[in-house]
Amino acid sequence: MSASAASHAAAEQTQPLLAPGGEEEGLQYQRHYARGGEDLSGETEAQEEEERRKVLRETDRDSTPWRVFRSNNMSGSAWVVQIFAAAFVALVWSLVFSKMPWNNLPLFGYHPLLQSLGLVFISQSILVLQPTTTSRPKSKASALLLHQLIHLGIVLPLFTAGAIIMWYLHSKPGTQHFISWHGTFGFAAVIIAWAQAAVGAATVWGNGKLLGGPNIAKGLWKWHRLSGYILLPLFLLTFLLAILETTWVQGATSGKERAVIVLALVGTFLGGAARVQTSKLPKKTDFVPAGRR
Repeated sequence: MSASAASHAAAEQTQPLLAPGGEEEGLQYQRHYARGGEDLSGETEAQEEEERRKVLRETDRDSTPWRVFRSNNMSGSAWVVQIFAAAFVALVWSLVFSKMPWNNLPLFGYHPLLQSLGLVFISQSILVLQPTTTSRPKSKASALLLHQLIHLGIVLPLFTAGAIIMWYLHSKPGTQHFISWHGTFGFAAVIIAWAQAAVGAATVWGNGKLLGGPNIAKGLWKWHRLSGYILLPLFLLTFLLAILETTWVQGATSGKERAVIVLALVGTFLGGAARVQTSKLPKKTDFVPAGRR
């Protein structure tokens, strides 16, 4: 062995395991001398990032709609929404069937049954899409499919059917429309829900051609999400007004029963609000015209 090689080997053997600056600097120190003085910290970080992406791709590979639904809607904070929404349905249905015969239910009785179910399913359509990310495209695609199927196939038909029932009943002689804030907000919520769904569908169907192309469509996603977060509280407010304002509920329930139902609504709202990712919503600058930014 030459003198220079022996000197280099001896220097490597005498390098301390940790640099004087502490553990983190010591790790960097070891990386620096790992290949004769070459700094590998950047390479190591790149490898770690690639490993993370590999794990995401592997977990994304088996992202069937059922697996995505179970992961997004039946875990963690989603259970808060599920429990309170289910409690609201149970309370409403028990109230209706305690006051009306189930085997000869009057037309009005179907209204609270349908609308309360609508709350459960609109919650599902929101929960399933909330945690999705572009780093897991298959999971996001499955969540989007579920979101559309639930909203278009269940939520809108339920809310619309319930609204049609009341419109029909208030169209009879001796009655009139919009005699309460509950009815007014309810009608507005259903109309907005249809408009919001139409815009949402236009952003993803046909590659956004109806809106002028994919770039414009993608730019509207955050606004569609924001409108959904406004729509759910609007429906919750409508339910709240039904409890506090309508004569039928006032006559059929006690103050304690109404308080419990209100608690279920508040819990549903808070559970959903806690899962909102503000990074996916419009920024303050988005509300300012382009010429004034």
